[in-house]
Amino acid sequence: MTFKESVILEIKAAPVQNDCCKRAFLSAVIKSYGSIEIEKSGRYLKITTGDLQLAEIVAYLVKQLYLAEVELEKSKVKGGVKSGEDIYFVKLPKGLTMDVLTECGLMQADGESFSSFVRGISPELIKNTCCAKSYLKGLFLTTGSIYVPQTTEGSHGGYHAEFQVADEKEAEDIKALLERFGINFKVAQRGVNYIVYAKDKDVLLSFLVMLSLTDSALELKKIIEDRELNNFINRGVICEAANLDKTFEAAAKQILAIQKIEEESGLDSLGEPLKEVALSRLNNPTASMSELAELIGISKSCLAHRLRKIMKIGEGE
Repeated sequence: MTFKESVILEIKAAPVQNDCCKRAFLSAVIKSYGSIEIEKSGRYLKITTGDLQLAEIVAYLVKQLYLAEVELEKSKVKGGVKSGEDIYFVKLPKGLTMDVLTECGLMQADGESFSSFVRGISPELIKNTCCAKSYLKGLFLTTGSIYVPQTTEGSHGGYHAEFQVADEKEAEDIKALLERFGINFKVAQRGVNYIVYAKDKDVLLSFLVMLSLTDSALELKKIIEDRELNNFINRGVICEAANLDKTFEAAAKQILAIQKIEEESGLDSLGEPLKEVALSRLNNPTASMSELAELIGISKSCLAHRLRKIMKIGEGE
């Protein structure tokens, strides 16, 4: 199961309590998945989704709010990349369509007829904190996505969460709604659509906490901690490797100088203290300065001083 799937499951599992919150949740879903179907006998609202559980939630909330029977139908996708997959329709009674659309802040009515669609998010619909959060939950189920990189070796990519909508006004309203909770997303255009997104792990964590998605927030927190620990260990390994490279490089230069002295004048020409160091280095080519000093029985600073002298002699200085 992906992290996004676990977030979606947690949202679905949380009951929507108040009537105002139910309308806010429905508003977000209908805005993305709803359509008005026209028949000879009138117009009715239809919500279309490939997610059976979401369809059942929508039907249940409508029944609770309006005490009306709601049709839930199943069909197959015809054509396209999803051809043959199951698709579900929630059909509202014709007499209920206007009430639902107006009360969910999606359309304005003029008497018995609709006058216009509401662009963006209706301020009245999300004025309460609980309703604002319910709207964001419904919105995530229909237009949202979240990606969290895995901690396993070979993973790639960074933290990312987004909402993708068709209307710029709605994108700006979503951004403003998140800012009410101190959560900073950005808006960008992607093709004909607009995305409201964040790429910061702390912002994603705050987003999940704000929506009271406790399990998802704890899972993300653990992933962040594990990745940071792995990064710390990897940095340590890299630093250690770099230090080893420097040690080997220095030792190689010292050995070349010692071999040159041996060829040209012999190691006896160095005198006993320097000769002891030269022989120890030749016999221990991979030893660090600390290890070599301990083997000889002198301090590290004394060893460094003697090696510098040997290097100067080898270089003809």
